[in-house]
Amino acid sequence: MSSTDTDATSPPSSALLPFAGVHDLRVAEVVAAIHRLHPNARVTFWGGTAEPAQAARGILLSVNGLDMAIIHQRFAAPWAFDGGNQRNFCWQNAADELARQKSHMFVMEAGRGRLSQSVARAGLVTTVADAIASIYPPMGVRWEWAKNLMRADHFAKLAAEFHARGTIPVALWIRLLSAYQPPATAGVVGTFGLQTFGSPDVEIHARRLDFAATMSAALSYAQAWLATGRPTWDETVTTIEGIATFSIERLENGLFNIGPVAKLTELESVDAPSDSRVATVADVEPFRTAEDRVSAESVPYGTLLLQVAGGIRNAFYAKPKGTWGAARVETTRQLDGFFAKMEARDLK
Repeated sequence: MSSTDTDATSPPSSALLPFAGVHDLRVAEVVAAIHRLHPNARVTFWGGTAEPAQAARGILLSVNGLDMAIIHQRFAAPWAFDGGNQRNFCWQNAADELARQKSHMFVMEAGRGRLSQSVARAGLVTTVADAIASIYPPMGVRWEWAKNLMRADHFAKLAAEFHARGTIPVALWIRLLSAYQPPATAGVVGTFGLQTFGSPDVEIHARRLDFAATMSAALSYAQAWLATGRPTWDETVTTIEGIATFSIERLENGLFNIGPVAKLTELESVDAPSDSRVATVADVEPFRTAEDRVSAESVPYGTLLLQVAGGIRNAFYAKPKGTWGAARVETTRQLDGFFAKMEARDLK
């Protein structure tokens, strides 16, 4: 399951933060907040040159060599926080709370990055999102590629553990999908988002594990894989410590219709009932959100923002390095020009 192609790339990591009010984010306070979390962090403009750039609708910065953009939109975007047809386990009443949203900020990598550095890249995006949250507390966070919504207090706890002990915030970066059918005591829990880190997603097919234990198994698997890159495809059995042992099978598509998955089936134990069987789950809807319903002629909101930031960054790097001072000013102007039009449209 580990990637051996160190030159492969993965999509930009990004996080969307909703706010109950409208705020003016200043570059100096963001840099100060980043340094509170990481005193040795190097914060510059793109390419490691000059100071981060302040625009009316965003900030362009590089943290430890990772080029990023913070886009500040002074309007609500409820469609951007759609949780789809699965429960939002980390923010269960998100739809009701987000009805109070007044503005939002998008924290994103300004371009694709090396797959082999995907965990470090996601960590830096998480750091910037946490820095913003320390200045203006958000209502929550949506980790874009996993389509995962997390309430603000859960995010604060995960971010604190990440910065204090290096604990990978897997519950933020990876979304859990469920195919439990009450009153059944066994079922299937899957992940969504591991593919952006170079691994198939996983499905835990339980025999005796209850719902909570199966969810814990899915998160533990994802946590271990992000930290170690194991298990690999050479392995046919894996043990999740303290939970259970599973067989491993590779599928081109799984129960939730999200693409390649590693199917982990709980193995029998010596004390299992003789008639113990893997739970049968039928009629599971494919996992979909509002973004999947966007017409072929349109582009989902989050994807559009990433494309715009990526295009501006590519234009910046296309210029001779000796002209980057002037290019920095032009880059900021382009950023404001595009998002001013978007803001005017959505405020009408």
